[in-house]
Amino acid sequence: MDESLNTPASSTPQGPNSGAISQAAISKGLVFIELKDEVRQRLELPGMVPIFKTDLDEELKSGQIAPAAFAAGIEALKILSPEVKEYDRFLARYYLLEGQRNLETQETYQAQRFFQKALDLEQGDLSAEAAFYMAALIGEADPEQAIHYYRLSIELNPAAATPHFELGRLLRERRDLPGALEEFETAYRLEPTSANLLNEVGETHLMADDLPKARAAFAQAAILEPEIWFLPVRLGMVEYNLEEYPAAIRSLRKGLDLAPEALEGDFTQNLYIEGLYYLGLAFRDSGRSDQARKLFRSVLQLNPLHEGAQGAMAV
Repeated sequence: MDESLNTPASSTPQGPNSGAISQAAISKGLVFIELKDEVRQRLELPGMVPIFKTDLDEELKSGQIAPAAFAAGIEALKILSPEVKEYDRFLARYYLLEGQRNLETQETYQAQRFFQKALDLEQGDLSAEAAFYMAALIGEADPEQAIHYYRLSIELNPAAATPHFELGRLLRERRDLPGALEEFETAYRLEPTSANLLNEVGETHLMADDLPKARAAFAQAAILEPEIWFLPVRLGMVEYNLEEYPAAIRSLRKGLDLAPEALEGDFTQNLYIEGLYYLGLAFRDSGRSDQARKLFRSVLQLNPLHEGAQGAMAV
């Protein structure tokens, strides 16, 4: 007998249902088994759980009962008695796991189906996670519906920062900068040690042409994560545009010195080159033309087509 069970399977259901429901369950081949307390608590199940007798016999051959067997029995019981709710948290967690498993195998239709089932069970944080996955799955094809699911996820679990973050990114893509800022800032309040969230706040302020607020966000992010090289680079670029040249030189030098020798991806490579270029601009506008020209030459070595550096060298 499975070590998770306290008693053998009962030939008559002894769970929360009786009378006509019990007889209907028997007719469907369901029995109820009693779980040990630690197993019941771990799986978030009541003490008595329905399972198909045929599934039970097959599962016990392997020495344990898989969650899928419990889920099948519970689904059958809920068809007989839809008002039964005490198994819903287990089902929501099971559907979430099945959805994630289907995502890993790129079976997106099945994944979406399981996430919707978890969402429909209205199980607070678990349904919030399901709504989040639904939004992520449909975001590219149906942004408006994705926004709806992100907002639903937030409504179901207001303490989670990630839905605010992803909603902010989606709103920013749609040029709703005030809405994006509100979501990024809310996410940051929920995770006040996240430099990544502050970076997004700074980038969004840049898009809104609010340089002082962008500077404040990048500066705080660089304090939170002093080893992330691109944060002081972004800060220095903003400081240059605010005509704070000595501060820009300090920030840009710090960031560029922290950058790894091997930069992966076009984004980081281009940002490094832009950092060099802005450092050259800051030197030039501080009256240090020799240092500036050296930096512009370095930019052109990395990107011979860089128009800004070409123009600066032509002067």
